[in-house]
Amino acid sequence: KSKLAGENAVLNASKNNIIVRSIMTYCSNYPHKMDFVRLAYESLKNNERFEGIVDQTINPTFLDDLVFAIERIIDSKKREIYHVAATDYTSNYGLVEKIAKAFNFDKDLITKVTFEEFFKDKPAPRTKYCWLSTSKFQKDFGKGILHTLDEGIAIFKKQIGKIETEPVSL
Repeated sequence: KSKLAGENAVLNASKNNIIVRSIMTYCSNYPHKMDFVRLAYESLKNNERFEGIVDQTINPTFLDDLVFAIERIIDSKKREIYHVAATDYTSNYGLVEKIAKAFNFDKDLITKVTFEEFFKDKPAPRTKYCWLSTSKFQKDFGKGILHTLDEGIAIFKKQIGKIETEPVSL
């Protein structure tokens, strides 16, 4: 409700505004808050169990893609609503499997859980089907800016490998 109210306020404030919707943003290095992909990565790397929701549809946004997409949108001077996320989607569990595969982590550490089971005692409501269609963005700006989940995770892997061997002070 609050996101919708915010979007309506932005749209009503000026015809020159742009709205960019993203979902489950992740990156290789942001020390101030742990995102889902890094949380799964760290858990599996440390041989800790991690739950993956088998019936939740997602297409997380790799932060680098979001930055490049916003740059393109601003430069274009188009004043529209765009969805920026991975160009394909999977289940929450499927994403954790992709992370395990990319880093050769033990897939047996991933526990399957249903959406209902995982969120039964959580106070904030969540959406079971939380993916964004990026077709409008790709139509207006072409392919190659936004990546598939596997491509995003491969870039994430390169970046996190550099960070772990050459720490960056922020």
